[in-house]
Amino acid sequence: MLGHLAKQTATKLSAPAGTRAISRSAARMAGDHGHHQHYVWEGDFSKGWVKGLSLFVVVGGVGVPVFLLKYQNWKNGFPREE
Repeated sequence: MLGHLAKQTATKLSAPAGTRAISRSAARMAGDHGHHQHYVWEGDFSKGWVKGLSLFVVVGGVGVPVFLLKYQNWKNGFPREE
């Protein structure tokens, strides 16, 4: 009896009615006004700007950890000249 009740409850929870209602009304509520791309950024970026940003990210991603490593070693007295 308890197993049968658990199976019925699991079946009801696997496909909730709310999901079906949302999927049916999603297109209507979105205000679909013509099928066109919705870009995050309007306009194009120049090649120089993209190259500069990419170089900044790569150099910063490598340079900051290297600097921190060297600074931490210097702060703790490494390398020791004996």
